[in-house]
Amino acid sequence: MKYDNFIKISEFAKLGGMSRKMLIHYDKVGVLKPEYQDPDTKYRYYSIQQIKTLKMINTLQFLGVSLSEIKKDYIETSIEKYTENLKREKKIIDKKFLEIQISKKLIENQLTCLEEISNLNIEENFKVKKIPKRYMISTPIKKTSMGEYSKILLPLEKKVTGRGFLLFGELALIRDSLEEISPSPKFLMGIFNEKDIETKDTTSFEFGPGDYLSFYKEGTFLEEENTDFLNSYFEESIKYARVWCKKNNYEIESNILVIPLLLPFFKLNNKIFEVQVKIKKLI
Repeated sequence: MKYDNFIKISEFAKLGGMSRKMLIHYDKVGVLKPEYQDPDTKYRYYSIQQIKTLKMINTLQFLGVSLSEIKKDYIETSIEKYTENLKREKKIIDKKFLEIQISKKLIENQLTCLEEISNLNIEENFKVKKIPKRYMISTPIKKTSMGEYSKILLPLEKKVTGRGFLLFGELALIRDSLEEISPSPKFLMGIFNEKDIETKDTTSFEFGPGDYLSFYKEGTFLEEENTDFLNSYFEESIKYARVWCKKNNYEIESNILVIPLLLPFFKLNNKIFEVQVKIKKLI
């Protein structure tokens, strides 16, 4: 028999990016048998079409499907069942892809944050950032205690992501008034989101795209038990922003956001918060 139209097992293994030994194992368990096996030499030969089969096996294994499941659900099955199984695996891929995107975003945010606070001279490092449109789904703070925050954040996160645990960590605090002296200011804690979500027990703030003044401050108000401390922190932040804007010919366009820097694995002596406010250049 001529073998011009076949590929030797060693060459086929190279094309598939795997070992010859693994191909022999695939043959023995019945998931990928060679197109032809010489009865005398026992040499295995494959066709070029079988590359797709090999790639599919590798993909399914990457998703956690065992060889026995591959044999049962994709080889020894009907076309209808095969199609149904592939749709199920696609859903798994979509879920994994979303989780990878979330993980990538978290890592990118942490890298940006670490780069900005490295050798940071607190309250002197002002930056103007370009930030895309975003929303903040929020609810009022009744008292400034850590127990209160967990009661607020987990339900908010569930509304945004459908999950019952804190995933993004992109939370912020906002005050209902920009006035430096407010008789009874209301403070809200929220989570950033790309879509506008508002329910009967939450408030949605829209922050348009554009230039945002960003600077960092130290503070410990997340552990304080009274809103007076929180109010003074906001008033001080507003003053810093207004002084910078006046000096650089800008005006404030939005409420001030105070964003705790949630740095996993790091224990900082002083809590650091990023202050953001949308600004516009004056003519």
